[in-house]
Amino acid sequence: MRQLVLAVPLLTLAAALIPARAQPAPGTKPPPAVSAVPQAAAPTAPRAVPPVTAQGGSETASPGHPGWIADNRTGCRIWDGAPIESEAVTWTGSCVDGLADGEGAVVRRSNGAVVSMSRSTKRRGHTEGSIVTILQDGSSYAGEVRNDLPSGYGVFILGNGTRYEGSISVGKPNGEGTLTMADGEVRRGVWHAGCLREGGTVTAFLTRQADCERAAGAG
Repeated sequence: MRQLVLAVPLLTLAAALIPARAQPAPGTKPPPAVSAVPQAAAPTAPRAVPPVTAQGGSETASPGHPGWIADNRTGCRIWDGAPIESEAVTWTGSCVDGLADGEGAVVRRSNGAVVSMSRSTKRRGHTEGSIVTILQDGSSYAGEVRNDLPSGYGVFILGNGTRYEGSISVGKPNGEGTLTMADGEVRRGVWHAGCLREGGTVTAFLTRQADCERAAGAG
C-alpha cells in the first residue's frame, strides 16, 4: 500500500487576513469571504462560564490543559483550546460580562513573540461562526468554526503551499474536499476524519498516517 504522509499538528487557529484564492469548482459551496470581517453566525445558547482562578487551576488555560485566558490589559477572557508556553493574548473587540463577544481580533504571543493572529466571531468567549487566521509559519485557515474548531466549509493552507479546500469536521477534512500538494499533485474525494483512500493510496492530512492506515485496513 502506498503511503502519502502529510499529517501536521493542528494548532489553535488565530490570524489575520490571507490572500484571496481561486473560485471553487462549479457546483461546490463557496467558502466564506476572507477580505472582510467575518459575518456573525446565528445566535447560539449561552455557555456556562466558570470563573478564572487567580493562580492556575482547571479553569485557567495552561500548556496541555485547555481553559480560559484573559487579556492582561482589559481582563476580557477567551477560551483557549490549545495553550502554549508563556502565552499572552490580546483581544480587540467587545467584552460582555468579562467575555469576548462579537467580531474582533486575537493576537497570541509566546514569550513576547507573536505566534498567531485572527479575526473571528466570539460568542461568550468561544469562537463560533467564521474565522480568518494565520500562524507564524505562514499556515492559515479561512472558514467556518463550531465549538472553537474548524467545522463546516473552509480552506487550510500550509506554509509550504499545500492546500485543502472543502468540508471539515472537528478540525479535520471530512466529506467532499480537494488537497493540492506543493508540487501540484491533487487528491480529491470524500474524506473521513482527515483520511482519504484512493485505491491503494492512503492520504492523511491534519491527522496521523497510522490512524488512516488502520482505518483503511479495517474498511
